[in-house]
Amino acid sequence: MKIFVSIAIFAMPAMVWASAIPKTYHGEWLESEEPPQAQTCVDNDISLKINAKQYYGYEFSCSVKKVTAKNDKAIVVSLLCSNEMGDYKETVILNINKKKQLEVVGQGQTAIYYACPKKTKK
Repeated sequence: MKIFVSIAIFAMPAMVWASAIPKTYHGEWLESEEPPQAQTCVDNDISLKINAKQYYGYEFSCSVKKVTAKNDKAIVVSLLCSNEMGDYKETVILNINKKKQLEVVGQGQTAIYYACPKKTKK
């Protein structure tokens, strides 16, 4: 019986990545209709920054509580956020589409973001 239980546990797909957003989604993203130039990403109110533990933008900041695979292309991220109005919980679905844009689905709406160009060191 113990062997059967062990095999069953290993056969289950890994659906939860604990509390870290995978590196594929990290970076600074700009909600735009076309790819941004480097200068358009600086101090822009419609930019979104994502790293393993944080999801933040203009006037809001969220810490990552749980990350779950939605399917083979998208993840579901449970967040604890705060803004000037107080603290709140939010869940978003993140997906990198075929055009390498970030699709963010939250509160019944989808927003499309382009990756901001990487800053070069001088």
